Amino acid sequence: MPRPDAGEERSAQISEAALAVFARDGFTQACMATSPRKRAVEYFEDYRAFFAGIIQAGIARGEFRPIDPTSVATTLLALFEGLALLWVLVVRSNRL
Repeated sequence: MPRPDAGEERSAQISEAALAVFARDGFTQACMATSPRKRAVEYFEDYRAFFAGIIQAGIARGEFRPIDPTSVATTLLALFEGLALLWVLVVRSNRL
């Protein structure tokens, strides 16, 4: 029997995890306390701060011209995430 698409498997894992949180905390509390949006924002803020730190260090060493490191990090993050999404939606599905 062929292995199910990893995307379907991941969706099932996410659904199971969400149901467990809802069962433990109740829907309203689960939505407020463990907001997926809040966790995503924290993840991207940390990710952006990491790149901004690298860029700032490069500016300090004269490797990059002076520029706003947070803006550049945001642009890089958008590029990386956009390419990852494109790969998942288009390349993996053999539509490119």
